[in-house]
Amino acid sequence: MAKRNVRRVGNWSYKKLGDKLPNIATIVLNQLGNRVNKAIQDGLDKGMDINDKPFASLSKKTTIPQRLAAGTGTKKLVQTGNMRKTKKIPATAAKNVFIIENVPGIGKNDKKVPYGAYHNEGFVNSSGSRYPGTRVPKRRWFGVPKSMRAGGKDLKKFTLFFKSLIIKAVRSR
Repeated sequence: MAKRNVRRVGNWSYKKLGDKLPNIATIVLNQLGNRVNKAIQDGLDKGMDINDKPFASLSKKTTIPQRLAAGTGTKKLVQTGNMRKTKKIPATAAKNVFIIENVPGIGKNDKKVPYGAYHNEGFVNSSGSRYPGTRVPKRRWFGVPKSMRAGGKDLKKFTLFFKSLIIKAVRSR
């Protein structure tokens, strides 16, 4: 009779695994959140949106002449540096949510106008603006990047990381 290769798994408890899961989830969420925030910052530096597409070009009629006159360059969404000022609120074991906010009201923006949200969605200038009725295109700079969404390469890495932490918790005694 052939000998079977059987591996016996030691005693372990679902309760112990359950006790460790909140901390595992917190670790993974915080790492994911930090990676998403870094991707937002990298996108601003590279002029790429969260879908890996270049930002819509600046207006040759309005924005470029204004920027050249002011000597502030023609790189999109980085003139004041306010877009990259994000606030991260990390997840905890009690609250498994990682929040990244664009913080309005920094620098010259004392009225706390959410310019980041306006640029993310696109808008038409009001009648009282310097260039009334001109359309500012949507530049999806803020959000979960393509690589971190379902099927994305970075999300796959984090899925494996999460799985490895669970396996480690199961094997620990």
